Amino acid sequence: MASVATSWRTIEAVLWENAHSVYRALRKPATAAQFARLTKTVPAKLPRDFVQSLKTHDGLRDSYLGLNRLFDYNALLPISAILAEYRMMCDLQAEYDFPGRHADDDKRVRNDARWRPGWVPLLDADGDKFVLDLDPAPGGSVGQVFTWSNAGSPPIEVLAPSFGEWLAGLAETLEKRRFRLDEFGGIWLGTAPDASVGPGS
Repeated sequence: MASVATSWRTIEAVLWENAHSVYRALRKPATAAQFARLTKTVPAKLPRDFVQSLKTHDGLRDSYLGLNRLFDYNALLPISAILAEYRMMCDLQAEYDFPGRHADDDKRVRNDARWRPGWVPLLDADGDKFVLDLDPAPGGSVGQVFTWSNAGSPPIEVLAPSFGEWLAGLAETLEKRRFRLDEFGGIWLGTAPDASVGPGS
C-alpha cells in the first residue's frame, strides 16, 4: 500500500493535469489549533494515516457547500466542516434518537443508530457521506472508511479497512485514469455523471 504522502502526490498530479481549479483549491496543512479542536470534539483517537493526510491538505477551499469537489460531486471536508457536520449529526441523533439503519448495512459497521459519535465525516455530497469509523462492529477495523446515505439507501458499505488504504485506492484509480470529466471539469469515477448534478444545479 502506498504511503499517505505518496498517495497525495499522485492525486495532486492528476488534479494538476485534469482539474486545475480543484488542485489550486487544496488547502494548506491543518494547524495545531485546528487539530486540537478536532481531537477535543471526537471521543476517540484519530488514526495516524488520517492525521498525516490532514497535515498534507486540510481539505479543499470552497468545497463544503461550494463548487470545488474532489470526485463524484463529493466535497473534501476541511476540519472546520468536519466539526460542523459532526456536531450537527450528533446533535440530531441525540435529540431525535433515530433508530438503526438498513438491514443490509455492512455488518462490520455498528447499526444501532442512524449516527454514532465514533463516526467522523470525511467527504459530503448533499448529505451523503464518506465516513471514518472509530467505533466499528466486531469484525470491523478501527479507522475503516464506509459510505453513508442521508436517505438510508443504498445501505452502508465499507470501502477500505483504513483511511490510508482508501486514499491509496483513490490515487490508483486516478493514476490509471479510470475516471471521466463532466462539462464543468468535475471528476467522476466509473459511471457517467447524472446531468442534473453539478455546480449550479
